[in-house]
Amino acid sequence: MEIYQLLKDDHKTVKTLLKKLEDTTERSQKERTTLFTKLKEALIPHTRAEEKIFYESLKLSEVKEADDLAYEGYEEHGVADRLIKELDKTEPSDKRWTALMSVLKEVVEHHIKEEEENMFKKAQKSFDSELAVEMGENFLELKEKFLNILQAGKIPKQAPSHSLSP
Repeated sequence: MEIYQLLKDDHKTVKTLLKKLEDTTERSQKERTTLFTKLKEALIPHTRAEEKIFYESLKLSEVKEADDLAYEGYEEHGVADRLIKELDKTEPSDKRWTALMSVLKEVVEHHIKEEEENMFKKAQKSFDSELAVEMGENFLELKEKFLNILQAGKIPKQAPSHSLSP
């Protein structure tokens, strides 16, 4: 399967979890904790694998503005990471948790929309179907690796966009 469909499938899962979290209240701490864990397990491995497989390749594209979109994607992932760290340090019963989750939802949904409407078009001009399938396979493999790291209690770190190959 091409990487685009795999990314869209993950996006759908993340949006569903964000909606469920938005529908919780400060009194549903256990539900929030469970859903937030599921969100992190869906989002963090996705973003790390996406950066290594998809963004790094886009940075090398000769298609106009493809590299700019990749750099912007890294930065949006960084914003989501900071919000997740703040949510981890905040009690789910706290109104601040609710506000942070609302901002995370806005950031992630904006990011998904931009990826699917703009970045994928640039990528489809950059990568033929065969390469997109290969990228999809590599993405799934790397995503699984990052999920295992996360489930072992470590958060896979984001590589700064400027430290990756130009």
